[in-house]
Amino acid sequence: TLRQRGETYQSKNKNGGKNSDSSGKRSAMRRKRKSDAEFRTRQLFVTVDQLNRGRELIVDPNEREDLISLNIDAANAAIRSSAFHPAIRYLKSGITILPENNWMTQYKLSLKLFCTLANVASSIGNYDIMNECVDQVLQNGENIIDKFEAYHTLIKSLTFRKHPDEAIGTALSVLDQLGYSLKWSKADVRLVTFQIRRLMKNQTKESIMALPDMTDEWRLKAMCVMAEMLGTTYGSRPDLFTLLCCKISRWSIKYGVSKSSIQAFTGMAQLNIIPNRDDEMCQTSLALLERFDAKGLEPLLLMLIYGYIQHRTTLIHDCLEPLSKGFTLGTQIGMIEHAGYNCSLLCSYAFFSGERLDRVESKMYKFLLWMDEYKFSGNTRKSNLIFSQAVQCLQGKARTPFTLEGTFVIDLNEMIDKAKGNNLLKCTLDTCRLELYYLFHQYKEAGTVLENALDIIKLRPGHFSAIRFTFYECLASIQLAKTSKNKAWATRASNAKSKFFKWAKLGNVNCDHMVSLIEAETAAMEGAIDKAATMYNDITIDSKDIPYLQDRALAYERAGLFFKEIKSDVIAKQHFNKAQQYYADWGAKAKKIHALQQACYNADITQAIAV
Repeated sequence: TLRQRGETYQSKNKNGGKNSDSSGKRSAMRRKRKSDAEFRTRQLFVTVDQLNRGRELIVDPNEREDLISLNIDAANAAIRSSAFHPAIRYLKSGITILPENNWMTQYKLSLKLFCTLANVASSIGNYDIMNECVDQVLQNGENIIDKFEAYHTLIKSLTFRKHPDEAIGTALSVLDQLGYSLKWSKADVRLVTFQIRRLMKNQTKESIMALPDMTDEWRLKAMCVMAEMLGTTYGSRPDLFTLLCCKISRWSIKYGVSKSSIQAFTGMAQLNIIPNRDDEMCQTSLALLERFDAKGLEPLLLMLIYGYIQHRTTLIHDCLEPLSKGFTLGTQIGMIEHAGYNCSLLCSYAFFSGERLDRVESKMYKFLLWMDEYKFSGNTRKSNLIFSQAVQCLQGKARTPFTLEGTFVIDLNEMIDKAKGNNLLKCTLDTCRLELYYLFHQYKEAGTVLENALDIIKLRPGHFSAIRFTFYECLASIQLAKTSKNKAWATRASNAKSKFFKWAKLGNVNCDHMVSLIEAETAAMEGAIDKAATMYNDITIDSKDIPYLQDRALAYERAGLFFKEIKSDVIAKQHFNKAQQYYADWGAKAKKIHALQQACYNADITQAIAV
């Protein structure tokens, strides 16, 4: 039969040889097995292609069924090689071979074909095909278990396309059908947080790894849906995000672990629900990733650990390479949405890390082209555009360096309008605008941003932009308190300062130099001249220890402004010269000119940049 011919090319090559102590022989055997597997895969493709060309001549129902199965096998082989377009072709061929009453006579094959095609089409952003396949399964599936894979694909695509309300609504509907209705309130969140803290008190990585696998199929699927909801509730529904992380983790401890446990334990580390155990939670997630051989979750895990957790104890610079790996791996295995998240974090963190702006710009342009190829249109692409504009403003490629405009031509008013009701996008927009306004001394505008800003720490838990926003929030508030004599700004500065002291005390190495500059600025605001002078001198003497090039330049600039204010012009000019040097090293031409103007007492920045 056709099925037997196909299986000839798929049968595994059994190794009948004896184990050898020679690494050379073992290596040769591995190469031979790989070569044999590749040969069998190529032969499978050739065979199925030939049979598909003559499928109209095949009339025997059994042989047509065999050919459908072979197309599914060829599609799966193509998916394993990240060849998604050929996979779609094989799946479509399988569908065309189905009889007219396929859901009556070929139910299982139809279910497999349409579910797999929906998933592959979603991976490459072909949502028209995905929607058609999902509709077929939801209309003809006999029960929620059979429909589950289609629902799962739909929820993932809605999350990726930034339709949070639809994604959450669909997920809640599936949970209802599975018999695990989910309702929540702030009291529920507090209760489940208390429960998981108590439950985790005596749990370690070793004890969690000793837990059995969850076997209840219905609960497994409910956990899978809740884990998928984590992506869309982060930022949009922070209370629900917390509830889901705690609930999945609690089920894992009580009923057994699964792939969904990986995201939940990482989410708890992201939220810092179990104090001082973030690293242990991450290591547990990595161990579970290996235990379940969940390669498809690796890009997501790299994004969560190095995008939201690891920078609490290591420099942000050390997170760039793992995020790059997450992007590459996600692209290779078809987890395009997770690749996109890694890509977005990589671009913004490269900007925050003080990497040369021309390199950051090059990365962002490359990733924007990649996003266009995969039809990204949501927050991931928009955030990248905002950071690209910020880079170009600093490079002097905008009409005014403190307004988000450049060669990418973002309409600022349009972007602000789009950010209404979009918490994550508004946080990104506010972070970049606040930094530019402060750097170019547009303090009134910075104050306006702060007055209308959302709670970024609550909405973006673990994201490094929360630290950078709070840094500039503190500096801008100090300056506004100094110039306006408004006590509200002094209170806001004090609150932001306390957050930094807390982060630094917990060991966040990215905050140390920020705390020093904030203290110096606070002393200057309070009129403690000698104390401020000593602090500024200490910061500039130790400036080479500041890991961020732009913050090194900022420290010299703020010191220059202080000494200029107290009429120590010679010292001020020395600091301004150093600031210019470091801004030039960063590639911020507009900011270098701005520092030069301050040293020369020239306020017309627009004309200076034009020259």
